[in-house]
Amino acid sequence: MEDISSWKEKFEICVYAKKLLDKLEYLNTKVKNPVDIEEVKKGIYYARKYHGSQMRQSGRSVLFVPDRSRDYACRVCSRRSA
Repeated sequence: MEDISSWKEKFEICVYAKKLLDKLEYLNTKVKNPVDIEEVKKGIYYARKYHGSQMRQSGRSVLFVPDRSRDYACRVCSRRSA
């Protein structure tokens, strides 16, 4: 069985993950209750591991989060924490 902590060694950043993590790191400087970046990275790793080959009808990966959606989610979360 795979060691659950081994995800850190195997985590690879992609353009979309980098944009999300950069945005969250910035928002963490502005809010009272910061997001746990390590948990987000773990979620990205396991989402990619188990759903990385799935595609939308448009041909894009199901892991692709459009900039607008990502920005909206970050704004909503930052308002709730402020």
